[in-house]
Amino acid sequence: MTAPHWDKPETLSAQDLVALTSRYVSRLQRAEPAYRHALVRRVVQRMGVEGYPVFLKMLMTVGAIGDRQAQDLVNDTMLYAVERNELPTGVLSAWGGTAGLQDAARRGYGPIEYLVAWRLQPTQRQPLSQPVFSQSMAGLLNLFRKNSRLTGLYSQKLLADAQNPLEGGYTAEVREQLLALGQAWQAGEPTAAIVDGVSAKTVAKVSNVQVFNL
Repeated sequence: MTAPHWDKPETLSAQDLVALTSRYVSRLQRAEPAYRHALVRRVVQRMGVEGYPVFLKMLMTVGAIGDRQAQDLVNDTMLYAVERNELPTGVLSAWGGTAGLQDAARRGYGPIEYLVAWRLQPTQRQPLSQPVFSQSMAGLLNLFRKNSRLTGLYSQKLLADAQNPLEGGYTAEVREQLLALGQAWQAGEPTAAIVDGVSAKTVAKVSNVQVFNL
C-alpha cells in the first residue's frame, strides 16, 4: 500500500482505502472501548484538517463491505464517543467567516454534521457535489443505524444542535436540514427517504459552483 495523501483524499485508490480501513479495524478488535475511542481520535488527528474525508470514506467502507463484527466494533466506538459528546470531528471554516480563514475561525463537526455543513455552508473546501453528498450520507446512515442506541443518541444530538440558540456553528439552512434529518432518522424512516428529503432541499441551495468529489 502506498502512503496516503491525506490532503488529497480523492487520490486514494479503492484498494488502498480497503487496506487502510482493514488495518485500523483489526486494531479495534484488540482494544477496550476507551482505547478504541482514543485510537480513532488519533487517526483523525493524524489525517489533519484536509484528510477528514478519508475518515468518512473509511466509515463508508466498513458499512459497505465490512462484516458484521467490523460494523459492530466501529458503531460501538462511535456510540462510546457520542455518549461522551466526543465524536471524531472534521474541521471546517466557521459559517460567519470567509473561506480560507485560519484555525481560530474554524470549528469541528461530527461525520453527519460535517457532510451537511460542507454541502451548504461556505468553507475552506470546494463545495461538495450533490451525488457524492447523497452517496456519502446514505453510507454513514446505513452503517450507524445498525446500532439502535447509536441511532437514538446521534439523532438526538442533531436535534439538540439544530435547536440550540447558542450553537453558532451553523447557518439557518444547515440547522433546518439537521433538524429534518434528525427527526426522520429518529422516526425510523428508510435511509433512501431520509437522503432524498435532505438532498432535494440542498440542490436549490448550491448551484453553478465547482464541486469536490469525495
